[in-house]
Amino acid sequence: MLRIRRALVPMACVLLSVALAGCGGSSSGGGLTPGDNSPSTVSGKPIVTISGFAFHPSTLTVKAGTKVTFVQQDAVPHDVAGSGTSAFIHSPTLMKGQSYTVTFSKPGTYNYICSIHPRMQAKVIVQ
Repeated sequence: MLRIRRALVPMACVLLSVALAGCGGSSSGGGLTPGDNSPSTVSGKPIVTISGFAFHPSTLTVKAGTKVTFVQQDAVPHDVAGSGTSAFIHSPTLMKGQSYTVTFSKPGTYNYICSIHPRMQAKVIVQ
């Protein structure tokens, strides 16, 4: 019984650390402007959902000036991090139910991943 209790304490610390990591800020650069992270901002805007360890859709095409909202629906934490020339995109860690909105103001292809799970890859094409 004592071994089980000792094993639960480190596990509880890890879970608390992950939950607190979602309290980070956001920054932008290049052709992006981060927006507010509240789920109420998704109405009427293109949405990328994060579920099943994937971004849906994996390719989204929008016009310059469009706001895109990333909605996290997985039980595990994820983020949205630019890759390659889009490296300046980086959301805070998102927990289930949280969202992150970005305005794509310049044409180009913006590749991104989840830096926590780098096999999760997608892109936004801005025309």
